[in-house]
Parts: sequence; C-alpha cells; structure tokens
Amino acid sequence: MKQTKKYRQRVGIGLCILSLSTAFALAGCTSKENLPTERELSAKIAEKQEQKREKQMTDTKKELDSYFNSLAAGVKTLGDKKEAFFEAFSGLSEKKLTEKEAQVRVSSAITNYEKELSNLTSLKIPPYEEIQQFHKEMYLAMEAYVPVMKKADKGLRNRDANVLKKVEKQMLSLDNQAKKVLEKTANLQIQINANQ
Repeated sequence: MKQTKKYRQRVGIGLCILSLSTAFALAGCTSKENLPTERELSAKIAEKQEQKREKQMTDTKKELDSYFNSLAAGVKTLGDKKEAFFEAFSGLSEKKLTEKEAQVRVSSAITNYEKELSNLTSLKIPPYEEIQQFHKEMYLAMEAYVPVMKKADKGLRNRDANVLKKVEKQMLSLDNQAKKVLEKTANLQIQINANQ
C-alpha cells in the first residue's frame, strides 16, 4: 500500500514536470539559446533610455514653449497698457481730451499696467537657472516703468512741464533697456532650440 502511494506521488510529480516543460516549450524557452544575450539586453536598455531621454526633451520643449508664449502674451499686454498711458498724454496735447479726462486715463493706465505686471509673477517659470534669471531681468525691466509713470501722473496733476520732460527722457531710456531684454529673449529661444 505504501509503495502504491509513493508510486502515485512520483507519477503526479512526473506529470507536473512534464506539463511545465511542455508549457515552456510552447513559450519558446526550451534552451539557453532562446534567452536574450547580453548584447541584446544592452541594446534594449539603451533603446529604453533613449526613449526616456527623447520624452524628457519633448516635455522640456513643451514647458519652455509654453513659458515663452505666456511671457510674450504678458509683455504684449503690458505694451498695450503702456500705449494707453501715452495715448492719454497725446490726447491732452492734441486737445482731444480735457485735463481731467487725461488724468483719469493716465491713472487707469497705471493701475492696469500694475495689474498686468503682477500677472508676470504668476507665470510658471521653468526650473532652469538661466530662465529664472532671465525672467527676473524681464520683470525688473517692465517694473521700472511704474515709478516713472507715477511721476508723470504727478507731473500732470501739478502741471509741471519740467517733470514731464524728464519723464519723457526716462521713458526712452527704459524703452532701450527693455529692447535689450527682449533681444535676450530671442537669443535665448534660439539657443534653446539649437540645443534640442
């Protein structure tokens, strides 16, 4: 009886081994030859790493493009607000606006400019030192207009032509500084695109 039990266990184990070897044979893993070689494994790993690197580059490019597009839109809007400021002064000098209307428009233009300037700080800035430094420069260049605009507003309210002449010169100087920063934007974008 004990021999029959042992025989049945051996037959059961034998059938299990036979079924496993059949399954492996059907799956193509019958010998060492079917296992990937070290070279094939290295090639697969390199391919996966290349795909990961390409995905990272694509994601980085999207992030930078999004940032530069948002920044360009913000700077354009700031330019429009600054233009409204100048239109108020030219409307007064061309006698299209009364002094009171010009004062209201100048104050409104300054408020709108400051509001739009604060939107520049809420942009998602990519975590690259060069981009963050550039963004800081851009913000400072745009922020520099605010005290000069306020000085012009005060000069308009006090009817001080000397202050307004000084403001005009300061605005030209700020425009030149802003142009340099904007040129940096173009150069930075070209450099980024060349590196990708």
